[in-house]
Amino acid sequence: ALISLFGRQFLVAISSAALENDIYVVINVEELLDCSSGAVDGETCPEEKAYVFNTNVVFNRTGAVINRYRKINLFGETTRTPAFTPELGMFETDFGVTFGHCTCFDLLFQVPAIQLVQKYNITDIVSPIRWYSEMPFLSAVSVQQAYASVMDVNLLAAGANDVEKGRSGSGIYSGRNGALLSVMTGIPTTQLLVARIPKIPGRVIGAIQGPIYNEPSDQDGLHHTTDLSIPFHKTRLLRPDTEYEFTLFDKDVVCNFNLKFTNRNGTKNYRYRAAAFSGVRTYNGFASGGSRLCAIYACANNTIESCGQRYA
Repeated sequence: ALISLFGRQFLVAISSAALENDIYVVINVEELLDCSSGAVDGETCPEEKAYVFNTNVVFNRTGAVINRYRKINLFGETTRTPAFTPELGMFETDFGVTFGHCTCFDLLFQVPAIQLVQKYNITDIVSPIRWYSEMPFLSAVSVQQAYASVMDVNLLAAGANDVEKGRSGSGIYSGRNGALLSVMTGIPTTQLLVARIPKIPGRVIGAIQGPIYNEPSDQDGLHHTTDLSIPFHKTRLLRPDTEYEFTLFDKDVVCNFNLKFTNRNGTKNYRYRAAAFSGVRTYNGFASGGSRLCAIYACANNTIESCGQRYA
């Protein structure tokens, strides 16, 4: 039986809501598997102790639990255990669409995020998220849109809002059409996102609302970390009102740049650097992964250490 650390009544309430509203619901919970007394029916117990998983639970229109997915790629989460076996989350609906689902940090990994699409031909993904945004490349909505675009899938990403810890960012995306609707705010809030999604990703008919842009000052309360690999990038500082045509190299990466930009008068302006990188980077010390990039990113001043930072 599914046991949530939030309590049984929480699951009952969600089940009732799915039934009353005639909808499918995907939620993320902390799941307890208590193996302290030995074997548990239908489960593998490596040791006689309690395990806590980061788990997605899917309810159908009748309120029944039809699928469960235990997170494979933990981001720290020292009190939790990754899934014992890398089982993928998938569920069928009564409107002819099969959804895959994963959560948060999983979006950056072959298993499950890429395998769901490439091996099982899933075109629609649901992901509850508690994303810690990192500048300049891994803010929540940029990762969500990048995944939807590169994999050419519909993505429904529901992000937690805890701005002091850097958690914000939700969106509905349709393949290479990008965001049908997305929001990322530095203000504590709750917001329902609703959009009409085509069954074939990218075949959008009619107007698209796209990203909801708040006042820049609204972002001041949103904490970001910074990519620790930036000081190891091959970079070149760019000056405004100058025409550039040059190449940056880093191992197997070759980046060709042809650009010119102008700063707005009377405003405080960021500095910009062109960059190339090929190597291994860390994700806040919790995991490592290969990275290859050509980029232009903003910096708070002329130093490379300030790149990915916002003005205070």
